Amino acid sequence: MNEIDLLENAHISIKNNVAGEQHILIEASALGASLAETLGKHNIKDGFYVIEHTPDIDKRITDLIDALIAIRYAHPLLMQLSLDISGWSK
Repeated sequence: MNEIDLLENAHISIKNNVAGEQHILIEASALGASLAETLGKHNIKDGFYVIEHTPDIDKRITDLIDALIAIRYAHPLLMQLSLDISGWSK
């Protein structure tokens, strides 16, 4: 299992099986349940939501990323990064 990231309290990992199939594993938590539901069909095993990484799931992931990026651009006040230009001049 390859650890990808930790999203608040939900570890996200990738696991390949002997048949060459790839599965996304999301730690079972409230946030993990929401993410698994968003991505679609899943099972729960050993404390993880298991999602087969299919072309449909891949499309859902990229669509979700694109939507979140669009939200950040549409609402720049929600941005968490600040830019210090106090020493800048023309």
